[in-house]
Amino acid sequence: MKKDETKSYPLDLKTRYDVTFTKDFGAFKKGDSTSVTLPIAMKWIASGVVSETDEVKTAIKKSEVSEVMDEMTAEAKIEAKATKKYIPEQ
Repeated sequence: MKKDETKSYPLDLKTRYDVTFTKDFGAFKKGDSTSVTLPIAMKWIASGVVSETDEVKTAIKKSEVSEVMDEMTAEAKIEAKATKKYIPEQ
């Protein structure tokens, strides 16, 4: 895809997904749960602060954003190395 091209994804932003924190993050403590939209779940999963659920995995595939998730995870790992923050393997 060329730099000036954009791609859209069929995301349902009304659906919320339960996530559980694997470490402290902002106001959330390890073990806390909340529900978020798919883009936020993807961001937090890529950052390694919440665990990925089967429901989120299915939504990622259904929304055709697996490639985006892979890119987000790769970027988060690069950033973690640069800042020496640990991100668990997924």
